Amino acid sequence: MKRFKKFSMLSFMVGSLILSTNILAYANTTEASVSVQNSDKIIEPKDSYIFRDEELTSSTGSQSTTFDTTETYCYYRIYVENNSNVDYIVISPSGTSFTVKANGKKYIWSPKEVPAGTKEVSVTSRDGSKLNGHIAIRVADNLGEVEWN
Repeated sequence: MKRFKKFSMLSFMVGSLILSTNILAYANTTEASVSVQNSDKIIEPKDSYIFRDEELTSSTGSQSTTFDTTETYCYYRIYVENNSNVDYIVISPSGTSFTVKANGKKYIWSPKEVPAGTKEVSVTSRDGSKLNGHIAIRVADNLGEVEWN
């Protein structure tokens, strides 16, 4: 009976240790997130990977921002929100341009690894009017965290 009590107590202590370790591990890896909605989908990017998160407010109608990729964080996603009545032209780091319609939003991401270094994104209103919107750039270590499904 003593042996059973010792075994039970040891099992209880090991179980408690595993449970508390899991709780601590969860507490240490839980990250705050922001929700971004586009149509019926919601993305919750991890704050630790958001490289830029800023308002588009340039009175000249054009605004650029930069971000860095590394050998580890070699994928990116760019989110642009246009709160104006004029279309925006966005030039991605690859040089590709895309349009964000008036009062619209759009995502673009790197479909493959990009070289380490500083990247630039520029947003320009089609008629040169003041920008009114938002840009967020996220870098990640794998494609699954940035691609839009």
